[in-house]
Amino acid sequence: MATPVWVTGDIIAITYPGAPGGNGAHTPEVRIAVETTAGLLTLIFQGRRTIDCVRVGDRIRARIVPLRRRGVLVAYNPEYIVL
Repeated sequence: MATPVWVTGDIIAITYPGAPGGNGAHTPEVRIAVETTAGLLTLIFQGRRTIDCVRVGDRIRARIVPLRRRGVLVAYNPEYIVL
């Protein structure tokens, strides 16, 4: 099992889910792009339609288990603190 790590960075983009597809099978997720000293990281919050406390430009600290998906560093449903 991977060990979680803490990372800190600036939120540069937030993507909210679109409407569900015709079959209703779309699971909502909010994606937050974070610029860290190590590069770009995407935080993915599954089952969420919004996260009210974060804004583009905020600094965030997240406890993540980093994964690489299609060449992009991502973390799913991390614990986080807005600084």
